[in-house]
Amino acid sequence: MGGDKYVGHVAGDNVEREHGDALRDAWVEEFNRLIGEVRPFAATAPLLKVMKQRGFRVVLASSGKTEHDTPLSRPARSQHDH
Repeated sequence: MGGDKYVGHVAGDNVEREHGDALRDAWVEEFNRLIGEVRPFAATAPLLKVMKQRGFRVVLASSGKTEHDTPLSRPARSQHDH
């Protein structure tokens, strides 16, 4: 479920109508403060290595904000390259 539907789903349609945009904006601000602390799971590198060995093509798919894609995928890519 994307962020465009999340507020209404958890807080109701009235909250979505009255505060949805402000809540999503606040989430982006808060996540931007924390993004430097986000790390891949310990098994990320071994998983990516096995997937590569088995011929899988790995892609990043996200309903998140585009500006968060590179910072979040960079650690996993660098672990995978080793």
